Amino acid sequence: MSLTPVEKIKITSELNSKVKKLASINNPMEKIKLSRAIADLIERLSDEDMGADTEENPQDFGSDDPNSPNYRYRDTGYIAVVSQFESVKAAISSKDQT
Repeated sequence: MSLTPVEKIKITSELNSKVKKLASINNPMEKIKLSRAIADLIERLSDEDMGADTEENPQDFGSDDPNSPNYRYRDTGYIAVVSQFESVKAAISSKDQT
């Protein structure tokens, strides 16, 4: 089930009003009921967001296939500039010692 932008706005405004109302309630049972309603609204919105990422716009966080261009552990070939200089200095100093 996909929520339309209008439905998302309605749910968000209802959530906002319930959160504001929660601060003014003194009865613990009413707070619990309202908290459950808030949790349900949050779940509806978060389920919608999670479904959108996985179904319509899949995000590739890296593949486990080593032959894939998106392999998560692939060697980028990047060597930090500091380590390049250190390795050059070490090579020169070892050459000087011999």
